[in-house]
Amino acid sequence: MKKQLPHGVSGIIIATVVLLAFVVIGIFSGTSAAPKPSKRMGKPAPTVTFTMVDGKKISLADLKGKVVLLNFWATWCEPCRAEMPEIIKLHNTYKDRGLVVLGLSADDNQAALDTYLKDNPLPYPVSRVTRDQGLAFDISPIPTTILIDKSGTVVFDVEGYDKSVNFSELVEKYL
Repeated sequence: MKKQLPHGVSGIIIATVVLLAFVVIGIFSGTSAAPKPSKRMGKPAPTVTFTMVDGKKISLADLKGKVVLLNFWATWCEPCRAEMPEIIKLHNTYKDRGLVVLGLSADDNQAALDTYLKDNPLPYPVSRVTRDQGLAFDISPIPTTILIDKSGTVVFDVEGYDKSVNFSELVEKYL
């Protein structure tokens, strides 16, 4: 003989399972209403000088007074390439208002980076990051995007590609 649950209990169990599923999906989706503070936020950006692929040197110390967006990426990184159109759009939209975007490639192979940039030119300066530069920013994983305010302080960063982050809103806030 088959036992039945008391009236209404099965509905409560189903509702609980559905609610739990939504909670788990929310936790693992990587999206959130507000960015979480990171280990870098509120700290001065390291004073690093990058050598761009065109040979030009750009020092973060020389960029004080500008809002700087650092995008650490690699040619082989799918999430990096997925977020690239948004980074390009930020550069194109805000470059005349004082935003400086730097693409910082974690590629080990300069030839791979050169080939990628030949096929996919970027409108902002790009540098291959040295191990020491990556360590200075404590970069892991990629992509990692860091926003530095005019005083040289890290005001936001995100590790990984998070579609919920509104970079335009953040950049507007600090310009």
